[in-house]
Amino acid sequence: MHKINQVIVIAGLLTVMPAGVARVLAADNKTVPETPLTAEGNTLAEKYGALLKAAQAEIETALPKMDEQRKAAYMKMCEAELAAEAELAKRQGALDACRGAVGLLEHRKGWVSKATAAVAAAEEKLKQAATDDARKAAQTALEKEQKNKATGEEELKKSEAALEKAKTEEPKLAGELKVAQDALAKAQADTLKAVNELGLNSFLASDKLDATFAKYVVLTQATPRGLAEFACRARSRRPWWRSYWRMTC
Repeated sequence: MHKINQVIVIAGLLTVMPAGVARVLAADNKTVPETPLTAEGNTLAEKYGALLKAAQAEIETALPKMDEQRKAAYMKMCEAELAAEAELAKRQGALDACRGAVGLLEHRKGWVSKATAAVAAAEEKLKQAATDDARKAAQTALEKEQKNKATGEEELKKSEAALEKAKTEEPKLAGELKVAQDALAKAQADTLKAVNELGLNSFLASDKLDATFAKYVVLTQATPRGLAEFACRARSRRPWWRSYWRMTC
C-alpha cells in the first residue's frame, strides 16, 4: 500500500480512537514552549479548531463500522511500526557516525599539514627578525603555531584510534542496521495485514474524502494553535499568507 494510503487509514482510525491519537502523535510531536497568541492568532486558532472538528465529524460519519478488537490490533501494529522506524533511525545514525571517522581523520590530517607549514614559516620569520621587537613578535607567533600544531597532532591521534575502533565496529553496526531494516519491513507488513482485516479496502478505494483526510492530518499534526502561531508570524513577512489560508480553508 502506498504511504499516503497508510496515512489516510491512520487518520481515519484515529478520529474514532481518541486514546490512539494521543499515543501515536506523541511519538512525533515534541513539547515546545508556547508563546502567547495575539487576538488575531486566537481567532485563527478557533477557526482551525472548528475545521478540525468538522473534518473529524465528516470522517466519523463516513467510516464503516469496525470491530473494536481489530481496531485495537491495528493501533498496536502502528505503535510497533513507529518503534521500528525509531530503532532503524538509531542504528543508521550509529553506522553513519562510525563511517564519519574516516572524514574526520582526513580533516585532521589536513589540519596538521597546514600547521606544520605554518610553524616552518614562523621559524623562518623569526630567523629573519632584525630587531628585538620583531623577534619578540615572531617568537609569540611561532609559539602560537606550535601550540596549534601540537593540538592538531593530538586530535589526529584520537582520530586514528577512533578509525581503528570504527573498522572493528562497522560490521557489527551494519548487521544491527540490517536487523532493524528487517524488523521495520515486518512491522509494515503486520500493519498492512491489520489494515486489510479492518475491511476498509472498498472505503479507501474511493477518493471522495481525500481532501478531508488531508486537511485532518495537517490540522492534527500541526495543531490549530501551531498553525495560528505560524500564520501570524508568516503574515508579518508575507502578506499573501492570510489570503492563502482563506482560500485553502
